[in-house]
Amino acid sequence: MYAACGAMVSARTVLHATPETDVVLWTAIITAYSRGGQLQHALQAFRDMERATVPPNAFTYAALIAACSAARSLHIGRLLHARLFKFCLEDDTSACNALLDLYSKSSTRFLDLLHAFRAVDTPNVVSWTAFIAGLMRHGRDQEAFAAFARVRATGVQPNSFTLSTLLKGCTSAHACLLAAKIHAYVLKTSFESLDAAVGNSLVDVYARSARMDDAWDVATTMSFVRDRFTYTSLAKGLNQMGLHHRALDMILHMFHEEVQIDGFSLACFLSAAATLASIEAGKQLHCCAVKLGLADEVSVSNSLIDMYSRCKCLEDAKSAFGSVREPSVVSWNAVISGLASNGCYTEALSAFEDMILAGAQPDGVTFSVVLSACSHCGLVDIGIKHFYSMMNLFGVPPQKNHYTLFLDMLRQAGRLTEMADTIEAMPIPLDFVSLKGPAGILQGPQ
Repeated sequence: MYAACGAMVSARTVLHATPETDVVLWTAIITAYSRGGQLQHALQAFRDMERATVPPNAFTYAALIAACSAARSLHIGRLLHARLFKFCLEDDTSACNALLDLYSKSSTRFLDLLHAFRAVDTPNVVSWTAFIAGLMRHGRDQEAFAAFARVRATGVQPNSFTLSTLLKGCTSAHACLLAAKIHAYVLKTSFESLDAAVGNSLVDVYARSARMDDAWDVATTMSFVRDRFTYTSLAKGLNQMGLHHRALDMILHMFHEEVQIDGFSLACFLSAAATLASIEAGKQLHCCAVKLGLADEVSVSNSLIDMYSRCKCLEDAKSAFGSVREPSVVSWNAVISGLASNGCYTEALSAFEDMILAGAQPDGVTFSVVLSACSHCGLVDIGIKHFYSMMNLFGVPPQKNHYTLFLDMLRQAGRLTEMADTIEAMPIPLDFVSLKGPAGILQGPQ
């Protein structure tokens, strides 16, 4: 009882007070640690169990391997796998399923997954679901759908985890077609209402594929189970299609249905307000963030910086940035690009210097904004310094857009010799860079 409730101190007290412990008692302790994600505690309990001369069974090993899977501890999992063979427990379905989950999540070797699955004498729905998840992680979408067909052919009934696992892996060009097949299967085998896992996965795939009518149709059938994931997926899909007003409407549905809003959904709505440059909607969302205690979340703060910058409210953008306790590179990029996009190039470069002093690691996006700011300010020498610092100091390899910005900056300054030297040394062919200058100097093909 104590172990099942997570009261491990009380559970261990009962264990040590028991005169003669058995495998059931020890396995209950180990299972509780495993479910709590405490691998080291589970292993210590296992060592204590061995010292107490209580032989473990297949369920004990299944619990330990599950803990390894959660902790992505492949090495320890392999050692436990070897012990299963040593004690002739490798045929147990629960242990095999735990191994399947381990290799599915942690191993980059496809053969590990395949061998683990083939070791299961009679795969159940848990076995098949773990195997399908592993196939998806290895990019074998077609094989995963073939496995799904085999599940049905063997008479095993797929559950919502099986279906949502398949749908989450639908990332290829044929994702929508595959999702439609699963949707048809669900409609044939389910009742009128979809469960949250399958429904949200379908909504997400349809939304990513710009099939918003289908996504909305699925959402409407999810009676009483629509949640923040449902509406966030819908809002993201609408944003991607440029339907930002409709994306903002999703928050009204959430309030009406008393669906909890989290940082990710709020960031999605702020993105819509930012693209529309709607300061009224943005400020209402900011108030909502403060009221819900989400304003300090990094994703929300970054979205607030971007929204206020696009609405040309730079003081509010700076204030939002100042509230971020530990700014990420995304936070810095948001404030630097916000300043630059509003013509405050000197301030943008100053913010970049602050970023470096703060020990943050700039990325390609940062340097694109910095080079553009240097070009607009005519600070060619500073631009040259930053361009060469990309790779030499920060290990960021210049891409096509960086070379385009850098060469254009040199062209505008009339420093054609340095342009020629850069072009000769650059790893990207000149054909990929288009420069417009007087008399078509060094102009790439149009």
